[in-house]
Amino acid sequence: MQRRCQARGNVLWAALLCLGCRLLLPAGASSLGAAGGVAAQPHRRFEYKYSFKGPHLVQADGSVPFWVHTGNAIPSADQIRITPSLKSQRGSVWTKTKSIFEYWEVEVTFRVTGRGRIGADGLAIWFTEGQGLEGPVFGAADTWNGVGIFFDSFDNDGKKNNPSIIVVGNNGKLLYDHQNDGSTQALASCQRDFRNKPYPVRAKIIYYEKTLTVMINNGFTPDKEDYEFCAKVENMILPSQGYFGISAATGGLAADDFYETVSDRELRQIFEGQNRIHLEIKQLNRQLDMILDEQRRYVSAVTEEIAKRGAGIPGQQGQVSQQELDTIVKTQEEVLRQVNEMRNSMGDTLRLVSGVQHPGSAGGLYETTQHFNDIKEHLHIVKRDIEHLVQRNMPSNEKPKCPELPPFPSCLSTTHFFIFVAVQTVLFIGYIMYRMERDAAFAQKKAERACLRVHLREKYRLPKSEMDENQIQMAGDDVDLPEDLQKMVAEDQVEEEDKESILGQLQNIQNMDIDTIKEKAQATFTEIKQAAEQKCCVM
Repeated sequence: MQRRCQARGNVLWAALLCLGCRLLLPAGASSLGAAGGVAAQPHRRFEYKYSFKGPHLVQADGSVPFWVHTGNAIPSADQIRITPSLKSQRGSVWTKTKSIFEYWEVEVTFRVTGRGRIGADGLAIWFTEGQGLEGPVFGAADTWNGVGIFFDSFDNDGKKNNPSIIVVGNNGKLLYDHQNDGSTQALASCQRDFRNKPYPVRAKIIYYEKTLTVMINNGFTPDKEDYEFCAKVENMILPSQGYFGISAATGGLAADDFYETVSDRELRQIFEGQNRIHLEIKQLNRQLDMILDEQRRYVSAVTEEIAKRGAGIPGQQGQVSQQELDTIVKTQEEVLRQVNEMRNSMGDTLRLVSGVQHPGSAGGLYETTQHFNDIKEHLHIVKRDIEHLVQRNMPSNEKPKCPELPPFPSCLSTTHFFIFVAVQTVLFIGYIMYRMERDAAFAQKKAERACLRVHLREKYRLPKSEMDENQIQMAGDDVDLPEDLQKMVAEDQVEEEDKESILGQLQNIQNMDIDTIKEKAQATFTEIKQAAEQKCCVM
């Protein structure tokens, strides 16, 4: 269960982001509280009917699936705003159906923010036998039967023990003690500041084997599992069936107790600005002290050198002249005088800041503003003097220069580049020519094979079965002719020779008698018959 809670002008503003409910099932015969053995972890099962999470949280009719909202609660696409940023507002959301879980675990994520240190009433997480839709206890009904975990952000009893988290149980007969913040009825509690955290605050509530445990993530880190112990209630009996709910209330305190006036806000901003100026002036004062000490060391060294020269001690070769030393001493004295003036100016500024931070009864807002302007003017003067001092002490021949860029390393020379391009071009052209010649030869060979295939099919009347077609197709590729086709071609050549021989014999038939012609014809017929039978066998 996750929820967001914000406060504007110290008025509670609450919105649920996500509510996650898990059913805890006992793991075997062992339990969490078993003595003399290792406690078994319960099995967890997510229950979507008792949870919700954005985006697309609200349906077209403005309702939340499996939940009902009452009071000033405003559901939106990714969250539910429990109460608006106004005083005396109440709101709550409750599950529509009762839970039938013996044990359960609930996770809540919420955020509470506000400009002041005092929050509104607070918010509550409920597990009760009935829906407490509206009432005086953090926006829900009193005399509930179940348990409520209250995130109380307002100190009603004046003991300065808020914000706090308390666990309050009720059997349906007790009235909540608002004046004492429920301290007389609390079963367990812990003090945790859940307001104005950089990350959402997370709470994990576990009810297992009649023990209620509350774990808190303070919201200082983005780690979602960084929980720490808050409260624990043992031997707690809750209803076997109940509703989960979340409620919040802003309270009915006067607006003057919550909001700043315009004058107070302007004075607070002025004091914050003066504090920052005070810190900057202290830092400048430390820097000037360092400059003053360094200049004093220079003056002392130069004075000692002058004393040595005046006593007749021979100087080393390359020493400066007396006139140059006198010039250096005068320059250092001028620097010391300017530094002392700046120190005095900053001292006056510090006194002005102190006077503004503790104004008298006769001083008004106009006087405070005038002091603030004086401080700004003194700061500009100090800044200008420091810049002038730095420029005077900087040698004329030393000017700030930008560092030269290192030479860019050359990975490849121009000659090598053009050679590489030429070689690559030649290789590419050669490969293209090779592919073209290969494709042309293949096309020519394929055309020859195709012509041969047509000739063989027409001459020998080859059947068009799939096997023969595959053989003929193979003849059109880079594969030699099948043996059967080669044999047919050879027989065709023999037949042509026989025909030529018969024609030659027919030319000489006029010189033969009838018996010889019959014998020749019979022999020729027999040879033709045998050849035809052999061809039929092959085909």
